[in-house]
Amino acid sequence: MRRRWLWAFALLAVMIGIGLRFSFGKDIEYKADEQWTFEHAVAHNQPWQWVGMPSSAGLPNPGASVWVFIGLNRLLSADSPVLLARSVQFLNSLALLGWLFFIFKAVARSERTVWLWGLAMAAVNPLHVVLQRKIWAQSTLPLFVLGTIWGWWYRDRKWGAFVWGLVGLLIGQIHLSGFFLAAALALGAWFDKSKPVRWRYFLIGSALGALPFVPWLGHILNNASVSGNLFDPTRITPRFWEFWMTDSLGLTSFYSIGSHFNEWLSEPVLGGRPLYLIGLAHLGLLFIGSLALVAVVRGLIIQIPKWLSRRVVTDQTGRLLGVGLWLFGSLLTLSTWPLYRHYLIVLFPLPFVWLSRTLLKRSRIGPWLLGVVWILELTLTLGLLWFIHQNRGALGADFGPVFNSN
Repeated sequence: MRRRWLWAFALLAVMIGIGLRFSFGKDIEYKADEQWTFEHAVAHNQPWQWVGMPSSAGLPNPGASVWVFIGLNRLLSADSPVLLARSVQFLNSLALLGWLFFIFKAVARSERTVWLWGLAMAAVNPLHVVLQRKIWAQSTLPLFVLGTIWGWWYRDRKWGAFVWGLVGLLIGQIHLSGFFLAAALALGAWFDKSKPVRWRYFLIGSALGALPFVPWLGHILNNASVSGNLFDPTRITPRFWEFWMTDSLGLTSFYSIGSHFNEWLSEPVLGGRPLYLIGLAHLGLLFIGSLALVAVVRGLIIQIPKWLSRRVVTDQTGRLLGVGLWLFGSLLTLSTWPLYRHYLIVLFPLPFVWLSRTLLKRSRIGPWLLGVVWILELTLTLGLLWFIHQNRGALGADFGPVFNSN
């Protein structure tokens, strides 16, 4: 009976998450990146290009970063910025439902609880709600990541290995962070001897997925000036793990509203007096985050000797979280490429599953703590969307003015 209630709660959370993604339809970001993407998505008379918009790493993105919007435009007749953003919101709503079906269909019963809690938190997380509402290549990733993970999950089968290889190469062409995920999943499968891998079918899928990448690679090799400043050893910092932790807790809204953050903390205002509800929600999440951090440290102290003696036995979920937390994080960090918070959208919803697993495994009151986290993250998301709506965006911050105020 308890598990049925958890399924019902997860479904409710997903429905709320879908509603949040579709809410305030005109309150979308529409800065230079979004304008560039929209203009190229609706340019019906131009040939599909092999090179996309320049990325924050200095390299231009591959053409698939534009093709996904061209496809959405033609499939859903999204001929205005609001409608194109709606198509992204629709895509991410499918992703939420798809992850729920993945848990039901693929995840073992013993592992479903952490996934359901994780998905429930991911559905209402403030940063991911904001990111999954906008006309941006990264914003389309969750559904493709679902396909990649689903294939990797069944890497011992022909179809699974093929899908994993095919979609894994394609997500890197939508956004370059996808290549790091593809590499991390491959390394994780290579070192994990507990499950056989159909490598031949993985390579066939990867080869097919890499075909659209060849013209982009030729463009890079023929235009050395586009490489930018990619390699900088000073970027080797633990920022990724800071992002992972704060992302899972919803402590990320400064990324969107910047200098408006302190003003937002005092909301809502009742009768001219600030209630500081948003600020109190942050304090609550910081407290629970400290409990999770203590649990992680205790877990490492217990697990490290077992790792050294190779006596650690973990489940499929544990292996996947290890790939995301350690392999992906290390590859991205050691590459010395620029690291931005929005890169973690390619891991959606793994940080939330990790937080769920951490609190449930290390604390007797884990379910209660997760329930509080969910309520507080939903509170922050509602407060953030309302703040953006009331103030017509966040001028001078990353979000900028909303579309309908231009």
